[in-house]
Amino acid sequence: MTAPAFAVAYVDPEEIVAALQREIPGLTAWWGEFTGSFWALLDGRLCEFRTPQELVVVARLAARPRPQVAVPRAERPAPGRAGPSPRVPSGPARHVRAPSPGWRRRVWRAVQRFFVAQRGARRPVDERSRF
Repeated sequence: MTAPAFAVAYVDPEEIVAALQREIPGLTAWWGEFTGSFWALLDGRLCEFRTPQELVVVARLAARPRPQVAVPRAERPAPGRAGPSPRVPSGPARHVRAPSPGWRRRVWRAVQRFFVAQRGARRPVDERSRF
């Protein structure tokens, strides 16, 4: 009797991780028993993978050597020539609105009302006995 077309062979997840660690030295990966997911530390980030195929593809991509891109250095003006000042903003100036002058007064009055209301709850019944 032949196996049905949809049957999949069981592969131990720990064997997959071990084979991948042999292929990519220095890879930190494991199978989470409780989560049912594969986990790996790739480029300093913790990544979760639901299938072993995802883990293999992403780990191989992360292990590839990256091409070195030459970053051009900023050109400096020749000595004696006036160049743009590095302190001059390049874009439009942003205007930051200062708080209105009355905001402190409004906050102070709100704080006073709060504490007066607190004191009012403990005030004696007879107003004459206050002094």
